[in-house]
Amino acid sequence: MNELANIKLLISGGGTGGHLFPGIALAQAVEQTYANSKVMFIGTERKVDKNGLANLGFITRTIRCQPIKGKNISQILTALIQLPIGLFESIKIIRQFKPDLVFGVGGYVTGPVIVAARLLGVTTCIHEQNTVPGLANKILGRIVNKVFVSLPGSEKYFPAHKTILSGNPVRSSLLSKAKEEKTAQIDRPANHSDSRRQPGGQAAEQSRS
Repeated sequence: MNELANIKLLISGGGTGGHLFPGIALAQAVEQTYANSKVMFIGTERKVDKNGLANLGFITRTIRCQPIKGKNISQILTALIQLPIGLFESIKIIRQFKPDLVFGVGGYVTGPVIVAARLLGVTTCIHEQNTVPGLANKILGRIVNKVFVSLPGSEKYFPAHKTILSGNPVRSSLLSKAKEEKTAQIDRPANHSDSRRQPGGQAAEQSRS
């Protein structure tokens, strides 16, 4: 029996759609490929995470953590105080879920989760969607097992021996819509014209009737 058929994947990230949606795409691909797989998301309390994951059927958890970059002194101190709390919460979740792989898709929430996974000896990867990586991924790139990047040029920010240019995962819902549009274009008659797009088109139709 293929061991990957029972893979348990933990995905961490969010805070913005740019971080969250590639994670969703990866989770959907794993579930479609491996029927008995289990996927868990660890994200933030922000609406984009909750709304983005709503009704998708994934196991979801949140940890306490806040961003540091671009914040004032008071907010930075609060974030630093919460870091060990988020780390211990991540350790607890990982011990309970027992993932085969922890995959970070960016955002400040990824940091404590990836560090916790490394402390527990779990294989870790991150994915960078931007040309210039954020602070969290720049740091995590040094300790994870593999780094996947979407755009050429961003490899230079990570160790070359473990960095792979993979592109950006796309959600199945977007692929379905693209397929529907392509099918609609194929089915549309070659001589079909849209009078709304042609000046005088409606008048021409009327003159022929």
